[in-house]
Amino acid sequence: MEGSAHMLITFAVLLGVFVVFAKEWLPNDLVALSGMLLLVICGILDENDLGKVFSNSAPMTIGAMFILGEALTRTGTVDWIAHRFEKWAGKSIPRAILILALIVMPMSAVMNNTPVVIVFLPVLMAFARSTGLKASKLLIPLSFLSILGGTITLIGTSTNLLVSGLSKQQGQPAFGIFEISGLGAIYAVIGALYIYFIGRHLLPDRDTVSSLLDAEDTRKFSSAWKSLRDQIWSTAV
Repeated sequence: MEGSAHMLITFAVLLGVFVVFAKEWLPNDLVALSGMLLLVICGILDENDLGKVFSNSAPMTIGAMFILGEALTRTGTVDWIAHRFEKWAGKSIPRAILILALIVMPMSAVMNNTPVVIVFLPVLMAFARSTGLKASKLLIPLSFLSILGGTITLIGTSTNLLVSGLSKQQGQPAFGIFEISGLGAIYAVIGALYIYFIGRHLLPDRDTVSSLLDAEDTRKFSSAWKSLRDQIWSTAV
């Protein structure tokens, strides 16, 4: 009975976390930590389980990849490549998608794909304004090309690192950084060809998407605790 109760509680917490994620009622990191805290309070997780998370090399590697990605961004390396895209792409959607594939997929293979998308998002919005092209034709290819590039190496996406860590926990040999590169490159090339020849014809043609963001990069990052503090302060005042 205890196992069934724990299972029901776990599913309830997962459902609650999913709903809050979808509704965006609270910052994502605060929701994730709250879900973990509920499982600890209910006795489903204990200190040993939490210790295993931080003793696993995968989360530490993921954290290091974000540091590497931030270093590449702050030094201007990623921004330089991204802004060269505007010169190379011209005013053609097919050419823009081709150049995007040639830049984004290799970058996503050697660094976490999330920073790649974050950097290219304002660049594509500004590119759409300056050329008169529809940004809706470029945003979905950006997302999918970064995902496809992330499958080429072990460090391209957090999922690969987590699977490698779980495999090692089960007694299997750890994945090499290029062990999945063969299949990953095949997936990436096939996916890119599909987006270029077929997928781009299925993308929406919207005039209002380019007005969602300013041409300048106005990204702001804050912690969940700061956001929660600001919400409480504004309510109290």
